[in-house]
This record gives sequence, structure tokens and C-alpha cells, in this order.
Amino acid sequence: MEVPSHFELQRVLVPVDFSEPSRKALAYALSLARPVAFVSLGCEFKRYVVLPYTGASTSIVGRICMSKQPIIRVRGTFGGSGAKDKLRQRGFASALVALLIAGGALQRTAGRQPAHVNDPAETRMSVADALNAVQSALHTLEGLSELKGPCPPELLTQFSADIKRLQVDSFKLRSHVRAMQSRGDAYFEEWQEHLSGANDPEVRRLAEERGQSLQRSFVRIQHASQRARKSLDAFLSDIRTLRRALEKAPATNISGSTKELIRKARDDSQQARHDLEGMARELDTVTSTLTPEKGKSPGNRGN
Repeated sequence: MEVPSHFELQRVLVPVDFSEPSRKALAYALSLARPVAFVSLGCEFKRYVVLPYTGASTSIVGRICMSKQPIIRVRGTFGGSGAKDKLRQRGFASALVALLIAGGALQRTAGRQPAHVNDPAETRMSVADALNAVQSALHTLEGLSELKGPCPPELLTQFSADIKRLQVDSFKLRSHVRAMQSRGDAYFEEWQEHLSGANDPEVRRLAEERGQSLQRSFVRIQHASQRARKSLDAFLSDIRTLRRALEKAPATNISGSTKELIRKARDDSQQARHDLEGMARELDTVTSTLTPEKGKSPGNRGN
């Protein structure tokens, strides 16, 4: 396999049902690469979710394809001609070849094996990420609301960083929500199947025994997720508009219209946080439903 002389990662796409060992191989391959270039989260990524990897010294972001069709694509260029660069190139090539072989095996078995389904715990983590990002942006908005003069450059830089973080940290959650809305009951039926096939026998038992309770929770999660997505999208729209207003006249005092944008963004951030917390509570209900009661075992249930 020929590898160009300088590698700067532009895009990595792998299937949603890609195995964990193969994902680790991908993480290793990327950890051998040169600095990672983060691609924009534009319209072309609507069908993808963000999967973070952390190498020895590099934060890696892969994009997992929501389609059931296996896709592996790495695009970029390599650079450098020293001994260390050659070693990096060989290591990257070897890891990537193994990855592609694994992908080929996946392609052959895709028709026989069900796709990996994101479970409630993973969705709960994506809600927590989005909540943290909203809170960070709200903290900066509080600082903006207290300004009496022009917006300091460092505060505008922080605000831009908050927006980027929210875009990234909420992307996976919004992908989950889109799937819930577009697939409806089928999405939660796969959740139920996933829980019924869990490694923990107690989780499997509880998933079967408390199926009706879980179904009610799934309906509430679906409704809560719709509210969360709507308020989150509104908040993102607010802060993008506000950033443009701040960038237009960075050296002048904040105008009345800009102050109104700040006020609206703060209000919408509170709504987004409220709706995300509501979704988190519903997901926590699923967790508690699948948690065995202390002091009870399969042999003494009902005593």
C-alpha cells in the first residue's frame, strides 16, 4: 500500500456496525498520523455522528456512518522524509490495511449480522455532553450581558470556541434525535432487542420483565428528545446570529439590538438546558428500570 509523504487527516468515515477492535485499530492508525484537521459539520455530515478518540498526544475525531452500508474512507496527504516519518508511514499503512481487511470481512457478513444499536447509556452520555456545552456557552453569555463597552477580543474568541464546542458536542445527540423521529417505533424496538441481548443476565431479565415500563419510557424519551432538539437548534441559531453581530463592530459599544440578542440567547439557553435535563431524567428512568433492587436476587423476587 502506497502512502503519500505527508498526512493530514481530512475525513474518516466508518460504518455504525463497525466492531470495537476495528475502531481501536482506526484509533491506532490515526494516532500515527500528523496533526488532525477537523472538517466542518456542514450539511454533508447530517448522516454522521461524532466519535472521539484520544491517542498518546493527539485528539482524534472519527465519524461513524449512520447508514448500514459499511464505508471506510480516509482522505488526506502525508509529508516528511525522515526516519521517524518513514516509521509513522509504515505503521499507519499497516494499521490501515488491517482496518480495511476488517471492513471487508464486515461487508461480507453485513447481511447476516444486525447493525450495532446505540444503547440508552450512550444516548445519556451524548445528552451530558450537550448539557456541558450549553452551560459553557451560558457562562460566556453572562459575561457578555455585563459589558458596558466594546466586546473584548478574548471574550469573543471564547464565545466562538463555545459555539464550536456546542456544535460538536451536540451533533451526536441531534443525530440520535433525528433517528428517533424518522424511524419511530423501529428505533426503540432495536433498543429493546439490544437490551435483551446484554451481557449482564440481570439486565436481560429486567428488560424482558419490565418491557411495558420500558416502552412507556421510550415514548417519553421520544417526546423529550423532540423538545430538546427544537430548543437546542433555536439556541444554536441565537448564538450564531449574536456572534455575527459582535464580529461586525468589535471596536464599538454593544448596541441595544445586540443586547437584545444576548438576552434572547440567554433565555433560549435556559430552555435548552431545561429540555436536555428532562431528556436526561427519562433516560435515567430507563437505567433505574434495568437496575436490580438491592437485596433481591432472581431466587427471592417477590418475597
